[in-house]
Amino acid sequence: MLVSDRTFWKYLKKGDLDIKPLVAEHVQPASVDLTLGSKLLILGNHMEVEVKDGYTVLPGEFLLASTYEEIYVSPRFAGRVEGKSSLGRLGLLVHVTAGFIDPGFRGKITLELANLSKEPVKLRPNQKICQITFLHMDKKVTRPYGSKGLGSKYQGQDTVTGAR
Repeated sequence: MLVSDRTFWKYLKKGDLDIKPLVAEHVQPASVDLTLGSKLLILGNHMEVEVKDGYTVLPGEFLLASTYEEIYVSPRFAGRVEGKSSLGRLGLLVHVTAGFIDPGFRGKITLELANLSKEPVKLRPNQKICQITFLHMDKKVTRPYGSKGLGSKYQGQDTVTGAR
């Protein structure tokens, strides 16, 4: 079941879901907007850059970014990350393939960005970059993300993270 705004606030208070920092105005009817962090990983040369005044994603460019917010999803929930339609309409794909957030995940979300348009797209730190929805599991999972033996490579990541 997809979690509504009302249910999100309930589970936030219980500690089953968390977003830090949380801006109340970012809570939408069935999702929460997340913002762009200040670091990008430019693939090809594996160069990490700090974005202070913004970054222009060139046509055809692919890079990794991170959310500014850290999230927590308890073993009772899973999450889905989707791009914002305003950026999609500019040709920017956000979170190209790995949009599933496992129960038990804690950390910042690394985003896969690709500019499919013929025009550059300017990004700024702290702009709304994606949205997360939460799904209530039918039962609490027995081995949440991060459990021993699962090989959870990205648990606790606090910045943009390349492939491990």
